[in-house]
Amino acid sequence: MAEDIRDMGDGWYRYNNNTYANKTDAENARMNDIYRERKRYWSSKKKSNSNNEGSGCLGYIILIPLIAIGAKFGINGIIFTFLIAIAILIMIGVSMGRKKAANQKINQAWDLYNNGKPTQAFSIVQNMGNDYPGAACILSFLYYTGQGCEQNFEKAFYYSKIGKKNDPDVHAIYGSLLYYGNGCEENQQQGIQELILSITAGSNLGRLRLEEIHINNNNADENTIKNLNISAEDGFNFAYYLLASVYLQGNGKIQKDEVKSFQYMKKAAELGVSEAMDFFDRMNESET
Repeated sequence: MAEDIRDMGDGWYRYNNNTYANKTDAENARMNDIYRERKRYWSSKKKSNSNNEGSGCLGYIILIPLIAIGAKFGINGIIFTFLIAIAILIMIGVSMGRKKAANQKINQAWDLYNNGKPTQAFSIVQNMGNDYPGAACILSFLYYTGQGCEQNFEKAFYYSKIGKKNDPDVHAIYGSLLYYGNGCEENQQQGIQELILSITAGSNLGRLRLEEIHINNNNADENTIKNLNISAEDGFNFAYYLLASVYLQGNGKIQKDEVKSFQYMKKAAELGVSEAMDFFDRMNESET
């Protein structure tokens, strides 16, 4: 189990042989360790169950009824039970085949999206979200961003609720929508809790959205800068724009720094962040 956090005094905290400048960072590190421990536990448990249950369950399904009915009704009972067992196995095979085909479609949809074809990805999974959490994950992301379909926060929230256990970034979408009340009833407290859970599960999108909330509330600090850089390095280009906006006027505990603001804004614009591109357009217009 993860060890306890020790208060070292003067605002410093100790956890797992590392020193942190605030308790939040120490708690996040501890929660990450707890998450990894739980993940290893459930992975080993699932593996153990799969090794023990696969053939065993089918054996019990077939063997026990055969013995019981055969003992009571003789050969006719055994034949009848055998036919039922065959029917059950066929149904299981059909179900597994459908699940395999669905997973292939979901993987195909992700491949299409990653290759810049969100509309085709959407067309594949648009009717699968209620039955397959993997498809719900894609749909929540597409409806949230408006890629491949018309942006729809209500549908994004609906599908994120189905898929949030399968994908930490979808969990982050769920928390963000809750906080702002987009597509659902606003609940800021629960929204922040859900974002923290998504971060604990490894979502850098969750980091991005939580720090965006801190910036909007003028509560940026060094932890904000650190988390936004993590999100930016993970491919969330909007984080560069948020970094630029923090330094543009100063925010919370972060002092104004026009040089850093320009560097981050330029990086965001080069990566196609529309807000950053609009910023430079307005700057050019004011100079002419």
